[in-house]
Amino acid sequence: MARKKTWDWRANLTGTSRRRDAPFLTLGDIELLHIDKVLQAYGCNFVHAAKALGISRATLYRKVHRDVAGLGLSIARPKKARVKLRAVG
Repeated sequence: MARKKTWDWRANLTGTSRRRDAPFLTLGDIELLHIDKVLQAYGCNFVHAAKALGISRATLYRKVHRDVAGLGLSIARPKKARVKLRAVG
C-alpha cells in the first residue's frame, strides 16, 4: 500500500519548515499585524476596516487602543477639516 502524502501546513505558511530556534508570534501579535494591514488597506477608515474584519467598530477601536496603550502610546483622532468659504469680490 502506497503511503499517502501529507500536506505540511507549517512549511506552506512560512515557506520553510518550522525551526525550533525561530521566535514565535503570539496570537495577539498576529491579530495586531492583521488589523494594521486592514486599516492601511482602508486608509485608516475604522468603519470599513471593521466591516472587512467582521467585527464592530467599537471592538476595533477597543483592540487598537488597548494594544497601543500597552506600548505607552496614544492615538489622537484627527479633527474634521473645516473649510471656510470666503466671498470673492
